[in-house]
Amino acid sequence: MKAATRDWITKAEHDHLAAADLARRRKLPLHDMVCFHCQQSAEMYLKACLEEDSSRAAYSSATRGTTQASFRQKVRWQTARPSASKAANSLD
Repeated sequence: MKAATRDWITKAEHDHLAAADLARRRKLPLHDMVCFHCQQSAEMYLKACLEEDSSRAAYSSATRGTTQASFRQKVRWQTARPSASKAANSLD
């Protein structure tokens, strides 16, 4: 196992422990922080997997830009066209 992979796993386990501790609180439960630490833990474990398999990490970073660009294009297209309700009101 690579040293960087071990670092990601350690961070993931710390986030998991933080989520478990926050979930056990009886007074003033912090559900949003539990969800945040669970999400962070899952993300760190995924990064550890990607770090261990460098070819997959290279593929992921190469496709991330394409996915983000297509999402931005879709958002631009949807905000540029008039909504259906405005179009229907203009016909009256």
